[in-house]
Amino acid sequence: MPFTPFHFGVGIAAKAVVARRFSLGLFVALQVVIDLESLYNLVYHRYPVHRYLHTFVGATVLAFLCSAFLLGATKVWDARRGRPVRRQHAALLATALFATWSHVLLDSIMHSDIRPFWPMTDFNPLLSLVLDGPLHLACMALGLLGLVALAFRWSLRKHDA
Repeated sequence: MPFTPFHFGVGIAAKAVVARRFSLGLFVALQVVIDLESLYNLVYHRYPVHRYLHTFVGATVLAFLCSAFLLGATKVWDARRGRPVRRQHAALLATALFATWSHVLLDSIMHSDIRPFWPMTDFNPLLSLVLDGPLHLACMALGLLGLVALAFRWSLRKHDA
């Protein structure tokens, strides 16, 4: 994706489907983190622009590190507040893996310098699987549908209260 926000549509749709078991904040943060690698490479004129975090291996490592860090931070936060420690590692890890893998998948379709299955192979079988225009429209449509579903869900909650 040329701009990180296109990825957000996928996350908004996922939030609408699995709601409490999905952290949209974590999803968005990981989209930005992954694209910071590309920004760094663009600024310093390094090729390929999409490197380690744009591989499934790199994305998986990032997902595990971020979810472990957040779990630890959450435990400390809950302990300091005197709350029972929440057991949410599976939800954090699932969100992080979905965020990072979906990013690699979408970008692999669009960018010729991505090697999603590195270090096993430098071949990118996903390149041009879908044209850029329809891919962008799909991401925006998912985001819009997700927002509508979330708004509907929230309006139902307010009427029940």
